[in-house]
Amino acid sequence: MKFKRLLVLLPVLILLWVVAGGSASAAVTPASFVNPPSNFQPMNIFFTGFNYNGLVPVAGDKIGAFDGELCVGVYTLLKDYADFTQYEFMMIVAYKEDKQNNVVLNAGFKEGNPIKLYMLVDSTDTVIAIPDSNITFLDTVTGEPLTTPVTYYGLGTALVKVHSGLVKLSISVSPAGKGETLPKAEDYLYIVDDAKQVTIKVDSTKIAEHYEFKHYLIDGVQQVTDKKITITMNKNVSVVAHFDLKKYTLTATTNPAAGTVLPESATSYTALTYADIFAKPVEDSGYHFSHWTFIPADAEVVDSSQAATQVKMSKNVQATAVFVLERDSLFVSVNPANSGTTTPLMGQVHAYDFGANVNLVATPQTGWKFKHWAKLDGATTTVLSSDSSYTMSIEQNMSIEAVFEKKSYTLRLQSDTKMGQIRVKFADSAVYTTADTLYSLPYGSAITLKAVSTDSGKYPFMNWSGAVNTGDNPVAVTVTTGMLIVANFEDTTPVELASFVVQYAPRSVINAVLLKWETASETNNFGFYVERAVNEEKNWQRIGFIEGAGTSSQQHRYEFIDDSASEAGTYYYRLKQVDTNGAYQYSKSVNFAVSAPSEYSLSQNYPNPFNPTTNIVFQIKEEGMVFMAMYDLLGRQVKTLVNESMKPGTHRIALDASDLSAGVYFYSLKAGSFNEMKKMTLIK
Repeated sequence: MKFKRLLVLLPVLILLWVVAGGSASAAVTPASFVNPPSNFQPMNIFFTGFNYNGLVPVAGDKIGAFDGELCVGVYTLLKDYADFTQYEFMMIVAYKEDKQNNVVLNAGFKEGNPIKLYMLVDSTDTVIAIPDSNITFLDTVTGEPLTTPVTYYGLGTALVKVHSGLVKLSISVSPAGKGETLPKAEDYLYIVDDAKQVTIKVDSTKIAEHYEFKHYLIDGVQQVTDKKITITMNKNVSVVAHFDLKKYTLTATTNPAAGTVLPESATSYTALTYADIFAKPVEDSGYHFSHWTFIPADAEVVDSSQAATQVKMSKNVQATAVFVLERDSLFVSVNPANSGTTTPLMGQVHAYDFGANVNLVATPQTGWKFKHWAKLDGATTTVLSSDSSYTMSIEQNMSIEAVFEKKSYTLRLQSDTKMGQIRVKFADSAVYTTADTLYSLPYGSAITLKAVSTDSGKYPFMNWSGAVNTGDNPVAVTVTTGMLIVANFEDTTPVELASFVVQYAPRSVINAVLLKWETASETNNFGFYVERAVNEEKNWQRIGFIEGAGTSSQQHRYEFIDDSASEAGTYYYRLKQVDTNGAYQYSKSVNFAVSAPSEYSLSQNYPNPFNPTTNIVFQIKEEGMVFMAMYDLLGRQVKTLVNESMKPGTHRIALDASDLSAGVYFYSLKAGSFNEMKKMTLIK
């Protein structure tokens, strides 16, 4: 049975006064083993065990509780204690003295006095005093040993065990603070008779960094390397848990095998020491030492660029001496910075054998294009090739530069000059100037456009269309692709049929053509057939009908939008006015030039988000196959929108997504070398 930790260790010295193993107190005799004539406030003393240095009570023996020389309670064994069952016990009933008005009526124990135990051996009529060191008092609830002896007290209970003595287990750690054991390093007392088995193990969570358990030293002699040991406590035992610095292994290799290293083989070093490493290339091999690399990469090294250096052994380390051929070097850079990338990788020195052929590849970043490769020699620059993939022979140390320049994109600006014009302000300017109809601008150019009406009362600005769809004026634009931007004004003046006009339709994202005419009066006017011819005034085709006002003396305005004039060319329009009786006449023709786009482009669908229909506008600058498809978020094609050869121009596709579920989709256009994708949102 283990004692709880004692703040002050009880003396292990056992004082025995024995006859034939101990002698009785001079004042306690066999005649002393008589209960006092009192029954005042008893105290019950239970024995959980009795083995005093091999002496176990037998039938006829008596155990007495004494307060000094006064016997205050006796228990006489009726059978041998060894024959007691687990449900039988010895109990002494000790009585407190009966005292009234400071007069002792009956002798008994006094509260606070220590409990003394004596044994009367019946066979020899010998009294044996039980030393305090052989008596352990136990907690009446838990049965655990108490750290201090119980004294007499009235109406109380004490549990006591008489045993052969105590043994001490001393646990310590060496070096201090480098590890811990369970139980912790301290002194512990145990009852000899119990022969308690105590398990001691290393607390693996408390070992200091770079240390490891070495062995236990038991009683200063026996070494045990197991981290967990069991000690039988039948004697005093001293256990020391020894910890030691770990051993870490250093392995040195070469890459490639063009030299030697020290140490030549894997070598162990005490943790936290510095190990010497040295590398030497094979003589006349053409190789020289470059640097050391390490696994792990965070190994602590004095100087990895030195062939002779040191590494701190805080873990297992693999050191590799890197040897390189004394070869010609190639350094690749880009101009301007961040305009592109190269292979071999820019910003690094690359080594090659003399005469080696190296393929240089330049890849521009978005909005840039490759210009040429140039050789740099001090202040001299020599252009080598305008091919982005260029093979050159390395015959000396060289510095090569990949030169990029920004892409230029066509910006077309349109407006009806009768109604207004466009003015432009560039990023480096503070003023607006009259805009040209066509610009070639570098990628990323930032401009501001302002639409100015020739007469704001007659021709108010409406909106921008084409690549920009907004009513903001002015509007900021960043050029990232070929763009057509149209400033739309509204003509609010009456138009005589004689001045039948055609213009780009306001608020149109596909540059539809708007026909406008006006009548001063009408008589039996059934309506107007709109006819169109392309590139020459023949092969007229009817493309629409507008109902007339019948007979009226008031002015009437009419409009018709031709949204199918998508291909480049000159479009001629005329009106066939038809009376209610079938008579008709033609108006004079008007024409409108639709220019072929200079670039491919794909506009954002409108409306967006949509439910369930939307329009997609795109421009084709050359005749050829066009493929447009719609994809879901997983990249699966859900619709084919276009798969045919198309002529240059601006085209519109009407998309019906009523058979698809709501969500985000993508649509892409492939035409010639052009490939672009945009996102759309379907709501339901």
